[in-house]
Amino acid sequence: MSHRTGQVSNNKRMYVVDMKTGLVTRYLTAHGKGSDPSHTGYAKKFSNVEGSNMSSIGMYVTGAEYSGKHGRSMRLIGLEKTNDQAMNRAIVVHGAWYVDPQYGSTVRKRLRGTIVQRRILYCR
Repeated sequence: MSHRTGQVSNNKRMYVVDMKTGLVTRYLTAHGKGSDPSHTGYAKKFSNVEGSNMSSIGMYVTGAEYSGKHGRSMRLIGLEKTNDQAMNRAIVVHGAWYVDPQYGSTVRKRLRGTIVQRRILYCR
């Protein structure tokens, strides 16, 4: 899984790679609210530090699945120096009703985590 920078939040900028088939699928995703302090829809700042409320760039693999306050969720494990604190920062992927193209020109920001269209977490 990778989150591409330099794209507005209403673009499908999260890339998920199926390691068995090599299929790459793109999804809408929100970014940390600290990454876009001017609320432009573009993530401009990134961090790997706890409490920054910023997105971390780089590749991730999915960890354990669990059911939390946002429903079905998965922990993310950062694979690069720019995101190797993802587990300590509790960076997860979960669905949200507002990460959908019908909800305006930009996807709303989140405190932390990778938020995606709710329907993708229910596909197998």
